Amino acid sequence: MSLLLSILAFAFWIVDPTSVIPRPVLLIVAVLGFVTASYVVWRKEAMRVYELTNPKIEIIFENGIGPYLEEVNRGEGKFSWLFRVGVRNTTHRTIEDVILALVHTEPQICSYLPVPMRAMHFELGPLHPFKDRLFDIVYKLSEVETIQVCHTVDHAPLNIRSGEYVFSLAASGQDVHAERQFRVWVNGERLMVAPMQSP
Repeated sequence: MSLLLSILAFAFWIVDPTSVIPRPVLLIVAVLGFVTASYVVWRKEAMRVYELTNPKIEIIFENGIGPYLEEVNRGEGKFSWLFRVGVRNTTHRTIEDVILALVHTEPQICSYLPVPMRAMHFELGPLHPFKDRLFDIVYKLSEVETIQVCHTVDHAPLNIRSGEYVFSLAASGQDVHAERQFRVWVNGERLMVAPMQSP
């Protein structure tokens, strides 16, 4: 719009010297329009370059909505619950080597944290611009009192007693890092997860 205004003002200044609008005013409008349009183009490019050189990821979660919650009725009154969180690339740059790890729990559940979490469908590789990758966090069967932590450390299954926990998760990749905490607990026999704070 600024560029169009500049062009129109400049055209009037050249084509119609008898215009009721003084020629200096038309010239000022043309110059201001050109400067404004140039600034808008420069700012847009500067923001794009900033995003490319300063990528950002977020840990996302929508409570009670698939695929963040996968609830399966297994028949005969038996259920299973699997909770996931997502890692989102919020910029125009592809981010390499994106992982999610459980870095801390309260109370402590084991002595070998951090542990990498299992990507949904074992999806690995770069995370492309404005795309999400889902990671499995915790799983529970209704007839079992323990909660399974869905990490990927070989030969080290991690099953914890039903109770209330705070999980601190960290997403990382090339030049990026994000953290978020989640409350994990059991209500009756049902597994529950809720974010402690906004990303």
